[in-house]
Amino acid sequence: MCEVADDQVRIATLGDVAARVGECPVWCPEASVLEWIDMPRGVAYRTDLTGRTLAMDLGRPIGALVPRRSGGWVAATWTGFAILDTEGAVTHEDAFLGPGLRMNDAACDPQGRLFAGSTALDFEAGAGAIHLLRSNGTHEVVLSGLTLPNGMGWSPSGDIFYLADSIKRHLLAFDVDAVTGLPSRRRLLRVFDAEDGLPDGLCVDADGCLWVALWDGGAIVRISPEGEELYRLRLPVARPTSCAFGGASGEILFVTTAMTEGDTSNGANGRLLVVHELGTRGRPDPHFDD
Repeated sequence: MCEVADDQVRIATLGDVAARVGECPVWCPEASVLEWIDMPRGVAYRTDLTGRTLAMDLGRPIGALVPRRSGGWVAATWTGFAILDTEGAVTHEDAFLGPGLRMNDAACDPQGRLFAGSTALDFEAGAGAIHLLRSNGTHEVVLSGLTLPNGMGWSPSGDIFYLADSIKRHLLAFDVDAVTGLPSRRRLLRVFDAEDGLPDGLCVDADGCLWVALWDGGAIVRISPEGEELYRLRLPVARPTSCAFGGASGEILFVTTAMTEGDTSNGANGRLLVVHELGTRGRPDPHFDD
């Protein structure tokens, strides 16, 4: 287990993009870039370590965008799933969510299966669910009774699935079937306090600990697999949204952020942050296996 020295940690902004709600960071080692999105604006970004950023307008809001191993992306849209080619054009779309629902965050498990959370537009309690999309295009609901399913991650061995249910302030853990990838034996790992803000996106480091972004909490916390808070990193933003490890050796923590209501400043809100010298590393983000 790593020890973090606060006087060694360095936090900086990367690039000059200010997103309304930055989300879904995925490190792509083959190109040495971070892919991330501005959810409500429907814009996808690719940012390298110099801060140079390329933008791709998707033409509509999306919940998440994950690279495909074959090239292009799979998107969790407001209505379901869509497959995008390398130019961002939709080649296939499956709209199955009912009225009043939308997709939110998504991530791939170590086998490249996509898990995506849906939620009610009014965040009705129990109306949220986790949908599993397989490489053959079939999908099913694998978890229900959630409210705002958000950050997702897997233990280094792939046998535990972690999920943040934001509105409830719950961090959940599940056992994972080694063959099907299906989650079971739901348990409550941690309940965050109101002053913490809402648990949003998350990632898992090489030691098996979780890094959870706290929306309206201005921080990221490191949580042990047993649910204990190990470290809290204060950030120069009010609303961190998600995080991912990347860099040549997985040593950099990238943090997406959101603007606050009426935010007209030129500060860090909405900017992409990079955190150095945490003393731990992450693992490559799985891509969708199609």
